[in-house]
Amino acid sequence: MQNPDDLEEIQVVLSEAADLLLPLAQASNWPARLDVIAWLIAIRDSFKKKDGELH
Repeated sequence: MQNPDDLEEIQVVLSEAADLLLPLAQASNWPARLDVIAWLIAIRDSFKKKDGELH
């Protein structure tokens, strides 16, 4: 089982990675482009604090 501190760090890294990949997905011409964009936004925003900062 993961340590809660490890899980929080993983969530932050996932959110940052999604934020990094979002412009690439938006500029792409992939058939599932909108699905990928929606998924990245959901991941990015799932682990942000209410004030917009990553937690």
